[in-house]
Amino acid sequence: TDEQQRIRHVHFISHDGLEASIPIEKALSASGDVLLAFAMNDSPLPAQHGYPLRVVVPGHVGVRNVKWLKEIRLSHEEA
Repeated sequence: TDEQQRIRHVHFISHDGLEASIPIEKALSASGDVLLAFAMNDSPLPAQHGYPLRVVVPGHVGVRNVKWLKEIRLSHEEA
């Protein structure tokens, strides 16, 4: 549909108000390695590392690795 064709970015919003985005192609790429992490070393993700959920986006600046993830949105605009 036209709406799906306009989606260009995935926005990640944290509980502390941080919002960052990555291109939709990066998020959907089989080789993009984007993860939603809820555990680390077989244990729940510690609070200082983003509990309950953190986005890990290899190859992008650290701010794209949003901690304390609350919401994911699709958008035609970059955050």
